[in-house]
Amino acid sequence: FGEAFPVVVTDAEGGATGFVCSIPGVIRRYYWGTLTVASANGLLWPVVRMPIEIATGSIVGAELPVAAAPFGALAAQAVVARSFLAAARPRHPQADFCDTTHCQFLRSPAASGSPVDRAVRETAGQVLTSEGHLIPARYSAACGGHTDGREAEGYLYQSVLCDECSRHHLIRRGHGLGLCQRGAMGLAAKATPWRSILAHYFPDTLTEDLVKHPGQP
Repeated sequence: FGEAFPVVVTDAEGGATGFVCSIPGVIRRYYWGTLTVASANGLLWPVVRMPIEIATGSIVGAELPVAAAPFGALAAQAVVARSFLAAARPRHPQADFCDTTHCQFLRSPAASGSPVDRAVRETAGQVLTSEGHLIPARYSAACGGHTDGREAEGYLYQSVLCDECSRHHLIRRGHGLGLCQRGAMGLAAKATPWRSILAHYFPDTLTEDLVKHPGQP
């Protein structure tokens, strides 16, 4: 049985393709990329390799309530998610990331022409940097009125006030570092540009093209 592994799923030319991974009664998810299934210690380990822009769109659509999120919040989330993908790996022995909230929740790729697809395209390749280094940017659902200021994974987060959470008396949901998703949605509803949203929650940072940082995906 073990000699049949690893199993690799690609298109006819060995490139990315669409496929469905399913555990009956647990999960059924569509992916775009290449799939490798390995066997170790009686367990199957499916590992999906996909382009970073496909992964970014899949994360944005999963991490934000897309129907309610203004475009600026979707775009800011895209940059933050892409930054985490570029700077935080590897986080698991079998793969760089998992597709749960331990790393970043991930669903199917963004539909062409959708608000998420537009947000990913408008911010394509853009990541957060500080002093020339990529930031493994973090985010949480609600900060409770202010984000935390402390170091995590080599980046010193600054504590910033969040008007949205304060005005609506929202309790904290998540670790409170970096982008507050509720706060970002509140700012975006006031037509705040996505770059300004990022500048608020990540002071003294830049948005740069990922190609300026070789060695990243």
